[in-house]
Order: sequence, then C-alpha cells, then structure tokens
Amino acid sequence: MFVPFLLVALAAMATAGEARSALDTAVAKLNNWNTPSKDRQAAIGTIRGAGHAGMRHVRVLLASKAWIARRDGLTLASQIASSDLGRTLVAGLADKNWAVRVHAASLATALSGSKRREVEPALKALLEDKFSAARLAAYKALVAWDPHGDHISAALSDPDAEVSYWAAQKYMRRGRAAKLTPEAKGKLIDSIIAKLRSGRWQQIENLAIATLLTLGPEAHDALYEAAANEPHDLRRQAVSTIGSKAGKAGVDLMFRFFDDPDQTVRARSAHSAGSSTRRPCRTCSGCSTITITACGTPCSRR
Repeated sequence: MFVPFLLVALAAMATAGEARSALDTAVAKLNNWNTPSKDRQAAIGTIRGAGHAGMRHVRVLLASKAWIARRDGLTLASQIASSDLGRTLVAGLADKNWAVRVHAASLATALSGSKRREVEPALKALLEDKFSAARLAAYKALVAWDPHGDHISAALSDPDAEVSYWAAQKYMRRGRAAKLTPEAKGKLIDSIIAKLRSGRWQQIENLAIATLLTLGPEAHDALYEAAANEPHDLRRQAVSTIGSKAGKAGVDLMFRFFDDPDQTVRARSAHSAGSSTRRPCRTCSGCSTITITACGTPCSRR
C-alpha cells in the first residue's frame, strides 16, 4: 500500500515541478525583448492557463525592468482577474513608460464597481500626461464609463489634433452637435478643419463634412476660408472633396467658388452643385439652380 502511494506522490511532485518549470520559462521569454510575437503569446497563454497559481509569476513580470514585460504582466493580471487588479492598474497608469500607461488605461475600460472607483483618480490624472496617446487612452476609458459626461467636451480642448478630432468624431456620431456651447462648437469646428487640412483634403470621412454643414454659417465660413486659402492644387482637391460629400446642404457653399481664379476649381464647383440637386431643367442636364456650359463652367444662375 505504501509503495503505490509513494509513486503517486512522486509523480505529482514531478508534474508540479514541470509546471513550475514551464511557468519560469514563460516568464523568461516575456522578459526577453527578442522573443517573437508568436512565442510571447504562447508564453502568456501558459501563465494564463495556470490561473491564480500563476500570479506569483505575474508579479515577477510587473516588477520587470523591461516595459514590454510589465505590459504583458498587466494583461495577465486583467485576464486572471486578480483580487488586487485595481491596485495593479493604478501602478500601471503611473508607469514610467508611456506605452504601459496607455495599456493600463485600455484595460481600465472594462472595470466596474469598486475597482473602477479605485482606478478613477489615477485615470483622471493621466489626462495631464505629456504624451497624447496616454491622454487619448484615458479619455476613451472615461467616456466608456460615462458616455454622457463632460469628458468629450474636455477632449475637444486637447492641444493634440488626434485627441481633439477623436472627440469631434464622438460628437458627430452621436448627433450631439446641436447641444454644444458656443465655445465647444468653435473648438469642434476648428478640430475638424485642422483634420481636413492636415489630411490634404483626402480620405476624409463623409461625416466630417456633413457635420460642418449642420453647424451653421460659422462652420460654412470656416470651411470655405480653409479651402479658399489653399494653393490651387489643394483647392481643387478641397472643392472635389466637399462637393462629393456635402450633398444638397453644400450647394450654397459650392456657389462661393464660382468666382475662383482657377478654372478647374470653378468647373468642379459647378459640377458638384449641379450633381447635388439633380433636378433636370429644360436647358441643360444639370439642375434648376444654375446653367452649366459644355466645359462645366457656370454661365448663369436661374
């Protein structure tokens, strides 16, 4: 009786030893900068598979000198759902490496209850981070927690164009433009215009142009001024972009380009205005608002 029991015990010890060895190997791989991505994922899976028994190894990763290992440690702490996850993420949000701070903020998005309250002060402090990616990650988490709060308005004022345009997109997609204060409305317009110009008027969402056209004369003026002050080649692209995305609401804006010194700009604005209304008249195949000559240049308004 004693010998079989001893054999079982020895087998169990050997199995446990192999498991510890596998976990140690996984930690070593995650601590190594040169570990390929596929092997890193496999190592993470090994530690995650150990469940709470692997938390000792997770803590080793969180204390690593390699930021990539600390990042993976945060991922594992979140996946294993450790009891001290809130405290772990707070430490991650204050990490010396911006990529770790960004990752901690993205993981915080899924928190709820007491853990959310524990992390919230550190997440709000991240809004003052010198790295725009960290600020953006913090805004995303806070908006996910409270979609109707004031964080989107605050993000509109961020000095980084990517952060402010992210906030602008949130407003546009939620149809909140009508609820903007005059100050926030001005910031929204500035953010969209800056994005249009930085993208050289290409690959712009339909929503950006459409939103500007719903914000009234102030936005129309800003859109026209931004496009009209570009060099002729970008002005042509701007008119084409606005015309193709504006729809009927942009016809009046197209009229402003009829006196442009560049013939191509005049032709494109006339074509866009004619295509936007699509009401055939007896004298041309354009629209009932203007008459267009064969070359596409407007010759009269009816």
